[in-house]
This record gives sequence, C-alpha cells and structure tokens, in this order.
Amino acid sequence: MTEIAGVTKEDELTLKISFKLKPSKKSFSRITLQLHFDQNQMKPKTIRIPQGTIASNDSELNPVLDMKGISPGTHVIKAEMYESFASREKLTSTSKEINIEYAPSKRENQLVRSQSLKTSPALTCQSFQKLTRESTANSKKT
Repeated sequence: MTEIAGVTKEDELTLKISFKLKPSKKSFSRITLQLHFDQNQMKPKTIRIPQGTIASNDSELNPVLDMKGISPGTHVIKAEMYESFASREKLTSTSKEINIEYAPSKRENQLVRSQSLKTSPALTCQSFQKLTRESTANSKKT
C-alpha cells in the first residue's frame, strides 16, 4: 500500500487507497480490503486484479464512507489489504493507518451569499397599485 488519504464532503468521507501489485500473467489476483473505523471493523470488500500484459502495477481504490451521525473530531481509519486463498488463509498482508479530522461541511456554507434588497411595504404597495392602474387602463383601451 503506497498511500491512504481522505476527503471530507457533506455527509461522507471519500478515501483514496493507492497500492502497487505486480499483476499475474496467468490468472487474476484476489485481494481483500478490510477497513476499520475507530477500531470498528467494517464489511470486507474483495477486489479482483485483472491478468495479462495490459494490467498495470499501480492501482487505486476509492471507497466512500457514509458519515451521517458521526461526531466531528479526529477519527482513526485503518486499511488492511491481503491476498487470500479458498481456505480463507491470509497470505501477503499490508496495512496503513491515518487520522482523519472530520468536520462536516454543510451545504449551506458552500452557497454564495448575496445581499437582499429591503423595500418598505408602503413602497411595494404603491408600486403594485401603479401597475394595477396601468394594467386596468390598458385593458379598457382594448
């Protein structure tokens, strides 16, 4: 595993997990990604790395974590990757851990605020009455 980083959005955390793996020329590789959030194990995800000469050594995964209900603050994310066989035996294994400072950004904070025009109710009422008179006058002409 070469890198693990996180980007916080409104109610989610997008992880960037980069790793290098020499692809097999004969068969695919089966890698399991196990994430831990504050020492709580999440459901593992199995990834199949393609075979052949066109397969790249560099790969990247971008899992998205739903952060609804998670308190702001520092959280520990651990990513563990391992190769496993049918016997569920873990072979090659690597892991990295990072601290993420989670501060949810609210959608309304991203919007551009504009000044609002304040008018007095009397002015608005007078303008409306003028428009109504003009509209009535125009309809009588027709």
